[in-house]
Amino acid sequence: MRKILWIMPNKEKKFSGIFKYNKELIKIKTKSCNVKTLYTGNSELYFHTFMFKFFLIPFYLILNSHRFYTLVLPEEGYAFLRFFSFAKKNIIIIHDYRKVFSKNNVINLNERIKQFYLDINFIFIKKFFKIIVPSKFTKELISKNLFINQKKILIIPNIINFENKKSKYNSKFRVLKNLRKNSQIVLTITSNETRKNIKQLNEIVKKCKKINFIIVGNLSDEFNLNNVFNFKNISDENLIYLFKKSNTYLDVSLFEGFGRSLIEAQIFKLNVICFKTKINKEILKNSATFIRHNTKFQNICKILKKNNLNR
Repeated sequence: MRKILWIMPNKEKKFSGIFKYNKELIKIKTKSCNVKTLYTGNSELYFHTFMFKFFLIPFYLILNSHRFYTLVLPEEGYAFLRFFSFAKKNIIIIHDYRKVFSKNNVINLNERIKQFYLDINFIFIKKFFKIIVPSKFTKELISKNLFINQKKILIIPNIINFENKKSKYNSKFRVLKNLRKNSQIVLTITSNETRKNIKQLNEIVKKCKKINFIIVGNLSDEFNLNNVFNFKNISDENLIYLFKKSNTYLDVSLFEGFGRSLIEAQIFKLNVICFKTKINKEILKNSATFIRHNTKFQNICKILKKNNLNR
């Protein structure tokens, strides 16, 4: 059996799309290969992750990477580790190429710093034997902007697996018990990143006062409205509970590398409403209700009400 060393994000990121994507690929490869998993720490503390990513893992690679046939890196922010690897084959997963978004939109200081860091990492991309991406959209972006031969880029869509996972109630959800039985409930999974378009989501929520919104994500500024319920750090089992509790899934993200949560929502028979972006058209075809970026908020409310009633 060939030996693979698979670097993983911090264990505290286990609910993130990047973590889940890597985890499902590891499950597949474990059937035919000897896979050793190395995590970037197990603490929420930034210093802890920093030490693992920039000191402990590079040191480990210098001493041990030659013992492995393949090294797999979990996302684009780890590309610099190629410099320390002596494995025969080096593979990296690129989840998105958001520079095309950052270049054309006003982003905050933290995002600019992160983009600068990613730009440095992309210098190493051509040194990899294979590049794995989750979509044709991402493949075309990195091929065009980083001048990568398309033959080196392998598309593996998100593997979404809820097998052996059951709906699980969380004490956080007790606030939902006061909702009427036939309440209209819209679910969205998001974050504070500019590309997630939180400001527009906030305006939609304010306009749609008769609809209840469940927002999942670690938001720094919670929506302080009576029709909004915000939950952070929830497991897949808890997420299943919320999917089953909801009628519609709303996504107003302006840029994604795949759009995992949209597919998850459809698995649980939710009506999906989202922008008509290239990636959404690729993964959803004609199975969602597409809206324009400039659609009036009151019109979005009407669409949400209609979709809630049709479920």
